[in-house]
Amino acid sequence: MVGVTSVSRVVIEVPEEIAILIEQDSLLKLAVTEAVKKKVTEYLLTLAALDRLTEDSRLSEEDVLEIDRLVKMAVQEKWDAESGG
Repeated sequence: MVGVTSVSRVVIEVPEEIAILIEQDSLLKLAVTEAVKKKVTEYLLTLAALDRLTEDSRLSEEDVLEIDRLVKMAVQEKWDAESGG
């Protein structure tokens, strides 16, 4: 990563069967490490961007929940209309 001068190690828990598979295969371990690193980085960057977008928001928690409910209802109605349900 550009501009990174140090790294930190993070431990994740996985089912024992998965841990055994990862530990037995160095290529699989490298692939899993890179995949997790990429996803965590993307997730944290997304959260940081969302925080910046909403830092000046005047919406209350109730407003956000109501918007969430309305969006989900609209998505469900669209899904039902398109699927014939």
